[in-house]
Parts: sequence; C-alpha cells; structure tokens
Amino acid sequence: IAGDGEVRLVVEDNGNGFDRGAASSGESGRGLGLRGMQERAAILGGECRVESTVGKGTVVSVRAPITKGG
Repeated sequence: IAGDGEVRLVVEDNGNGFDRGAASSGESGRGLGLRGMQERAAILGGECRVESTVGKGTVVSVRAPITKGG
C-alpha cells in the first residue's frame, strides 16, 4: 500500500508463531533475519515491526518513506 508519502507492507500468518524474546537474543544465530529486516527498514528511514505469539502466528509490518529518484 502506498500513500501519504510512504509505502506500507503487512505480512501475516496463522502459523506456529515464536517467542520474540528468545529470537531477538541472538542465541544460536536466531533472530538475525528479523534484525536484518529492521536494520534495512531503518536505513530507508522507516521501521519494521514483528509481532508473534507462540501458537497464534506472526505479523510483520514494514513502513518506509517514498523517495524520488530511488
């Protein structure tokens, strides 16, 4: 979705979900993909949010400004 000078993307599932605390601890390399998505969104001047509940699925939402010539 694009509007108001930004683009937004939401991806969600009703899968197994995961424990965000354990994933973001970096333990055993877990969470590096999530951290990478957040860093890339920040480089673009936006944000990436991940919400997940064990047994209930995950929602990843990304927001970034639209820039001209990019």
